[in-house]
Amino acid sequence: METSNLPDTNNYNFLDRGERSLLPDEIEHLAAVIKPVYDSPMSFETIEKFSRILAESLLREEISFKTSLELWKYTNFDVEILKEIYSKPVPEEVLLLSETIRDEYNNRDALRLEREIKKTIRKPMHYGKLTKELETNTYVILDKDRKQTFIEREKYDRKGNLDSIETVVLEACLKQLTIYDSPISEEPRQFKAVFDVSDGGRNLVVGPGFREEVISNLKDNNLIASKRYGEDVITASLNLFAQQGLAEMKTDIETPGFFYNHENKEILFAKYEIENPDKEEIKQGLRVLEEFGEWYGNVKVKLATIFKWGLIAPFGFTKKQMGTKWIPWLFLYGQPGSGKSRLGQMVLYMWNEPDDETNNLGGGSFDTEARIGGCLSKSTFPILVDEPAGVFAKDGLIEIIKNAVMKTVVRSRYRIGHLGTVPAYCSVILTSNVFSPPDGAFNRRMETLSFTHNEAKTQEEMNQFDEIFQMDSPKRCKLNALKAITQAAAVEIIANPDLLEKDWKDLADTLIRLIYMDVGEQPPEWILQWVKSETMEDLDNEQREAIRILISESINREIKRIPLVDDEYRPVQSKIEPNIKSNESFNSRVWYVVNEGLIPWMVPFHDSRKNKDYVCLTLGFKSVLQDRLRICQPLKGTAQLMGWSYAPVRLSVDANPSKVIKINFEKFVNAIYQRGGDQDHLL
Repeated sequence: METSNLPDTNNYNFLDRGERSLLPDEIEHLAAVIKPVYDSPMSFETIEKFSRILAESLLREEISFKTSLELWKYTNFDVEILKEIYSKPVPEEVLLLSETIRDEYNNRDALRLEREIKKTIRKPMHYGKLTKELETNTYVILDKDRKQTFIEREKYDRKGNLDSIETVVLEACLKQLTIYDSPISEEPRQFKAVFDVSDGGRNLVVGPGFREEVISNLKDNNLIASKRYGEDVITASLNLFAQQGLAEMKTDIETPGFFYNHENKEILFAKYEIENPDKEEIKQGLRVLEEFGEWYGNVKVKLATIFKWGLIAPFGFTKKQMGTKWIPWLFLYGQPGSGKSRLGQMVLYMWNEPDDETNNLGGGSFDTEARIGGCLSKSTFPILVDEPAGVFAKDGLIEIIKNAVMKTVVRSRYRIGHLGTVPAYCSVILTSNVFSPPDGAFNRRMETLSFTHNEAKTQEEMNQFDEIFQMDSPKRCKLNALKAITQAAAVEIIANPDLLEKDWKDLADTLIRLIYMDVGEQPPEWILQWVKSETMEDLDNEQREAIRILISESINREIKRIPLVDDEYRPVQSKIEPNIKSNESFNSRVWYVVNEGLIPWMVPFHDSRKNKDYVCLTLGFKSVLQDRLRICQPLKGTAQLMGWSYAPVRLSVDANPSKVIKINFEKFVNAIYQRGGDQDHLL
């Protein structure tokens, strides 16, 4: 029978079927096991059926046709049957060999024969699956057939038999992997992974992103079945593909922005087009900048400061790579409607366009370690974060930001028990209606500009401004013309990397002069000026005044509700009565407010040993400061700021001592109402 005439074939080339081989002694052993079948008086039909099922069994176990043919040579089985079976798809099920010979052979011997055949031809455990040892006797198994990834723990039972326990960890199996190894030493390895998902036969594509992003994406898709082993198994899967040569390796820079190549001492740029603009384009950009400045009138020096910061902000990471002076972040705070956010968006237009997903962010996108790490590592281009109050409330986040300003990488806890290295690529503009300084070291890393009530625009002015500049329409916005200026600056820096050795303000002014010189013009005086960043002392004084006013207003509200009486306790209608205006009477009214508990977070305390009255500000005061003034710091920090005492006080007989701000009552009144010239608030 010719192979081409075999019935029900699917045009498989039987010569190429099967990947596994048996050793010669294994083939001889197998031939000896089945000798009672082929060298016996069994009927032709039984022998033919047995040989057919044996061939199917060999094919299912992926034994090569060549190996099977070697076995057939020991027997009188029909080779054409072997060719026929190997020319068909692998059968989903195979009949029991023992069933075919049961009628003509001893049943017990038939079962023993079948067990020995299966033992000899069975595929090794996890054959065709990627396997990696996770720890002693524990293996990670990538099963592409089941589309699952699991761990298998091997152990021996009391009789010495090997047993295993399987735990499914991922309801997916890594299918394809691309690894990005950047020539930039500070850039961690990134991955683009394709996972075969067990549910629904779909593929999940992740990245390019860092290992933590791969883990997070699988978690968000509910594909991690075991939290205990999830991260370890995903990491092992990525490493296994790399070690087995199954991953595609790429050595390009995948992060958009500017980088410094130490080996060649040159500036590299990636995922961003740089073109040398012509003079007319640059002039048009300068005209738009000057027109924009006119809208800020007498505060356009602030615009100049922010513009020049934005001109060099994408090179902040490059400066850190070179080991030169780092560029501070911008902190813009003050009155709503004073133009803070618009100036921040101007910086975004200088290099790209505002995008709510990538660079024009609310505080909620920048209030956890993982979110901050994700924002900082997307590109070297600046981002704008509006109202980041959540950052100031957490010491851990403050430390991350302090490091990110100065260093190329920061440490960020993405998961419990795991610390990951995250590159600090971009510089950040923070905007807020109220300043919330967490500590001095944080503020020394900020270029802080305040916007006062006088700088706020009317609604009519804001409408006219938006009509002209179209800030909320990225494709039509007039500020897109500023890109010609930043392109010219980038060309200068790439051609002369030594410029980055300069202090950041000197660098910005140098670029401005060069750009104006290239178009044959002189820069206007205001564009070369800088607004002085507010000092810590300035910011502390401002906060003290805000806290004083808040406490004063809270007390005054309650004083207005107190019935007015004269010396004989008769009701009076006017507050202009002489004895009511007296300092003693006023102090008694303040004490009445405190003593009667009219303000929940302001509690009286009498020290019987010293015979002195005190005002105690409880933990609720911290919440009021955060809600009303956006001051986010511990109660102890507020006490230190105001020069007050922070101490444990037993506020009631049955209560345990509570840590509160504690102030002598007389000094409290003098401090809040600025009476008597007493500036000593300490006990």
